[in-house]
Amino acid sequence: MTRPADIVPFNIGETVASYCSRVAAACGYENGRKFATQHGFRFRGLAVGNEDDLGEFASLLGASRESLSRGVVLTKDRITSLSGVEFSYSMAHRRRLRFCPACVLRDEEQGSGRRGHRAYGRMEWLAGPIRVCREHGFMLVELKPHPSPDLAHDFASKLAFEREIIPSLAETAFQMEPDTLQGFVESRMRSGPNGNSWLDAFPMYVVVRLCETVGAVARYGIEVRHSEVSDEGWSECAGTGFDILRGGEKDFKEFLVSLLERFYETASDMGGPSLFGPIYRMLADKSSGDAFEPIREIVRDVVLSEIPLGPGNEFFGPVTERRVHSVYSASRDFRIQPARLRSVLIRSGIVDEAASDRTFNRILVPVETMESVAAEINSALSFKDTAVRLGLDRSKLSSVIECGVLRTFEAATAAKHGSNVNLTVLTTATFRVGDVDDLLRRLDTLPTVEPSSALLPIGPTARKTNSKNGDIIRILLDGGLREVARVTDEVGFASVRLDPNEVRELTKGEDHGCYSFREVQMTIPVSNPVLHSLIEGGHIATVERMNPYKHFRQVVVEPDELERFMRKYVSLNSLAGQQRMTTQSLEARFRRHGIQPEFIASGKKFYSWESVAPAFA
Repeated sequence: MTRPADIVPFNIGETVASYCSRVAAACGYENGRKFATQHGFRFRGLAVGNEDDLGEFASLLGASRESLSRGVVLTKDRITSLSGVEFSYSMAHRRRLRFCPACVLRDEEQGSGRRGHRAYGRMEWLAGPIRVCREHGFMLVELKPHPSPDLAHDFASKLAFEREIIPSLAETAFQMEPDTLQGFVESRMRSGPNGNSWLDAFPMYVVVRLCETVGAVARYGIEVRHSEVSDEGWSECAGTGFDILRGGEKDFKEFLVSLLERFYETASDMGGPSLFGPIYRMLADKSSGDAFEPIREIVRDVVLSEIPLGPGNEFFGPVTERRVHSVYSASRDFRIQPARLRSVLIRSGIVDEAASDRTFNRILVPVETMESVAAEINSALSFKDTAVRLGLDRSKLSSVIECGVLRTFEAATAAKHGSNVNLTVLTTATFRVGDVDDLLRRLDTLPTVEPSSALLPIGPTARKTNSKNGDIIRILLDGGLREVARVTDEVGFASVRLDPNEVRELTKGEDHGCYSFREVQMTIPVSNPVLHSLIEGGHIATVERMNPYKHFRQVVVEPDELERFMRKYVSLNSLAGQQRMTTQSLEARFRRHGIQPEFIASGKKFYSWESVAPAFA
């Protein structure tokens, strides 16, 4: 009697179910199931790796159970093990006939065993991530499942139904290159994990799904849908994802961070789907199971490091710690106006100036840094408290700020960090405690004299000398005043008494050397209406200069201009006085010589010296 093993050989890479189905077909059985039943074992049990059925089949072959091990497919709890490599139920193509038509034709031409039964089902053809026959460069053909339940897992019987179209399938097969994930899967199935790859630590179904999903997001974005990607497209996605992940956890994290950077350019909310799209949905799916937990932990770690989540939030479980704050979250936690907080962060150089164009929940800062900044802001003194502490009223404090003696909190922050950013924040001014105390320390170190009635407080001194309160305080703190006294019943700058005369000399500006209107009137001399008429008529030019004592800009006449006018013109009244004549007599003389006035200003006649000279020759 001929042994089944002598009819067709058990090929390397062949599944046990394929071998049994070929033996059954070669022996004339309608299908593998009937063959198995006839010989006392279950064909389905053989297909899923049942030890009893494998033992009976090995006995029928006259071979050891171990001789079948290389072709055993194990299925348990919807996980299928192919050559010891675990795939999910959907990744192991058990029900459909999946093969390379060129390999099938070559098997029949060159294989050993009984003709018509030489083509065999490869273990690797069952693995979904293996999409291309590496030998022929053809995409594997996958036909619809045969409707008969008796033909489940029966490679030879199902192939017999399609035998006529196999040549045409080989002619029309789609040519494509295997992706890099396929190479990883093939290597794992043929020789096991080498232990050198981060991905070796995960079951293959985790690796495959993660690579495909990451690749799909990398190529098509987080809005990609499974149905929108073709078979060829999934091969490209798998290869792209594998190339990203083969570098290990670090590269995976960098990819996730890049998605978050892209997210911050949008107006989406901070939910998982908005951050990572199908990557999040894959991990959130309950069917993913515990094997994906290390991946969830990586994603969670990235999110907590990059997104302002804290206690009370959820992301793959309750969030128990906060790593980063947004301006928005910090403003709520520390009760700070968000615009002020953003301004301080920018002025401090903690975030760049471009943050002024981003929304508050998209400006992120490490939690320790944000807590430090918030504590500094909240410790600042209000405008009112600062005024009381310094012994100044509101107007004097405003003058001190205007003169640069004391900076607001934001301005002091910018100066400390060398920032020249100019941001307008509509908020009440506050001040650093250290800056306020520093002013008081500087005041306390000044040498003083005994108070006297001649020494006045800062406010009256400023009014008497037409000076700004801030300028006086600046000169005072710089040690520029000798006559400084302190009274004991006042605090801060309210206790200071100064000599107005000394202050006036130190606060006066540079003497402009020009004539005031009063001085011009006395020099020419003319009345006030006449002088204004001369100026308005363009006969005397004026300029604006800063009054050295009163510290405001005043209209004056330069000496050269006044000298020019007086050399060229003279009024009738002035000339009559010089000649000891009445104006009527002088005018009569001018009429006799035909001399006319050059112009009349506010009723007063003016003559040029040149024109009146003949009248006195």
